[in-house]
Amino acid sequence: KKYIKTASRQTHRINRLFKDLVTLQRYDSDDHFIEKKPFDLQLMGSMMKEMLEPEANEKGLSLEYNSEPIRVFGDPDKIEQVLENLVSNAIKFTSEGSVRINTRTEGGSVIVEVEDTGIGISKEHLDRLFDRFYRTDKARSRDKGGTGLGLAVVKSILNAHGTEIHVESEPGKGSRFWFRLEKT
Repeated sequence: KKYIKTASRQTHRINRLFKDLVTLQRYDSDDHFIEKKPFDLQLMGSMMKEMLEPEANEKGLSLEYNSEPIRVFGDPDKIEQVLENLVSNAIKFTSEGSVRINTRTEGGSVIVEVEDTGIGISKEHLDRLFDRFYRTDKARSRDKGGTGLGLAVVKSILNAHGTEIHVESEPGKGSRFWFRLEKT
């Protein structure tokens, strides 16, 4: 059982690495990297909660999602990848408390936030956080299965959407990542 569990974890890690590399390669070279269309953000957030809640529960965390029905304009597959990366990271680097996905309307856009009560990120790392292969703590990231590509993928996808990823964090108190999408 132990070896099967280890092999499964490593297979998942390699699969995520491959997916991230393909995404970054396409971002660098494909003019049709994203295909925008209207989609239901509330439904996507609910699916994300359902998919990642077992992982959060295994760590004793609560995974919360609050949203009213909101339709946005973007590439649903790519935005799902962004949310999965952000929420997975939040769960990975939170040992107690909660991870929250929030959405709110502001003018003609929707702000999507992923907030956690995790370990937080020191100010000296914030400028390089979205660089490819950058890790704040190489030993801890490797132990947790990180590739150093997830946040670079997030940044690339959101740049292709004409928006940016933002982060606020305080060591020992948690992090908050957010971005905007065009409301339909």
